[in-house]
Amino acid sequence: MITRSCSNLKHPVCRFKLKRLGHKRNNVGLGNGLPFSYRERIVIVGNLPEIFADKETLRKQVMSIVTDSTPVEEPKDPNKCNLFAIAGLFLSPQEKETLAGEYRQGGLKYVNVKKDLVERIWDYFAPYRAKREDLVEDRDRLQQIMKMGADKAREVASRMIDEVRSKTGLHYGRGNV
Repeated sequence: MITRSCSNLKHPVCRFKLKRLGHKRNNVGLGNGLPFSYRERIVIVGNLPEIFADKETLRKQVMSIVTDSTPVEEPKDPNKCNLFAIAGLFLSPQEKETLAGEYRQGGLKYVNVKKDLVERIWDYFAPYRAKREDLVEDRDRLQQIMKMGADKAREVASRMIDEVRSKTGLHYGRGNV
């Protein structure tokens, strides 16, 4: 999925940052071929779980994922469900197919899927949280890594700026403007 616009929006009611995704209103998905509406994009972009938050904060964020009001006993369409699309990112193909079957069969409670998703997200990002904690504790190493990243970014940006100046004929500092 490619962001077509770099502009950010501020939603006046929900108070969270939105990004314009895609160029057609209904032609954007989660990268897995599942399209979703503009309203659903707002919910997903504005409420992504914080992977470095404590477990209770993560639980609250996942439990607030918007789902439809289909009664528990009725079958549900996994292809139209935000929760299924997000959970699918943390499932193996077999687990994803099993969950899709449970959706279509009926009797599935969204709260159970959300509880499982909290655990999966928590477990998946555990090594990254540990590494982050190590980096926060070792400030010198963190500063060194950040300096290396800044140097690398500066080198890439410098080459790009030189290329742009060459193509546009703007050669600052060389007597040619």
